[in-house]
Amino acid sequence: MKLLEIQKLCKTYGSGETAVQALKNVSFSVQRGEYVAIVGESGSGKSTLLNMIGALDTPTSGKVLIDGRDTFSMKDKKRTIFRRRNIGFIFQAFNLIPELTVEQNIIFPLLLDYQKPDWDYLEELLAVLNLNERRNHLPSQLSGGQQQRVAIGRALITRPSLILADEPTGNLDSKNSREIMGLLRASNEKYKQTLIVITHDEEIALQAKRLIRIEDGKICIQGEKYEMLMLPPCTHIKAKTLARLEEFVRAGGRLGGEALLPCRVIEGEASDLCQRIQALFGVDPEKLRADFLKSRPDPDRKTGGRGQNGLCVGTGLQGQRRLRRTGDAESDHALLHYAGDRD
Repeated sequence: MKLLEIQKLCKTYGSGETAVQALKNVSFSVQRGEYVAIVGESGSGKSTLLNMIGALDTPTSGKVLIDGRDTFSMKDKKRTIFRRRNIGFIFQAFNLIPELTVEQNIIFPLLLDYQKPDWDYLEELLAVLNLNERRNHLPSQLSGGQQQRVAIGRALITRPSLILADEPTGNLDSKNSREIMGLLRASNEKYKQTLIVITHDEEIALQAKRLIRIEDGKICIQGEKYEMLMLPPCTHIKAKTLARLEEFVRAGGRLGGEALLPCRVIEGEASDLCQRIQALFGVDPEKLRADFLKSRPDPDRKTGGRGQNGLCVGTGLQGQRRLRRTGDAESDHALLHYAGDRD
């Protein structure tokens, strides 16, 4: 059952020659209880999209439907109440009220709505978030990880149907990042709330059930996790790349279609990768091969030459498009093919 539906969403800032199209006809839907990650480079439009979904900004055109209700057809006051009751927000900057304690910060959305807190549910959240002993502390007395836990509790306290997290681990170290994402996954599974996470971290993105990649204000790739495996750019195929493949398999990933590896490779390394894929996925070696291609720079693309992120599985046509747009100079690439099933 669909909880969220985005229909031909556009957002333009400014006008005339200075106009910037932040979103260009974006359309997709999210099922109730689904965990989706939206990834993209800085300036790609992913945060703008999250603001549109959360009714924090108004689109130039298009619709956002939450539970079948068009949020931008509502009057401002009604939309504010709808947002407060149905959407929970988790921001990179925490946005806690410094004068309020942990407990007061968590229940603050309920007080704004003149609702009585469910004290049993609050106790449950404090226990899940490991904040019981910090409930009377002020934000200034908490670590960054603890502050983000409070922000998660505040997002969950109204029992919203949709949780939106914008770079929730951006201000945290690796240990706290893992703990926060673990809590978000657990809340998604425990409370069956739809979770959409904006992130530039591919490791976090791989934890989601579905991935959506935004590029230049448009969706360039989306699919189930087993259809897409994204890896960071590298000069050569390294042990880390193979380790990430193993992690992908342990998470239930399946291989199918085509995979573009947008980095310089040599034939021996690509052969090693093919052998590892054969071992990990149990695929028929007769159906797996690596072709070597030469890319041409895109004269209209003004980038620093680092190229695009990712190894994309199951997106052959998208892969070809990404190949043409990788970097400023010619380089070798491997295009992996597997003529097998995805399940």
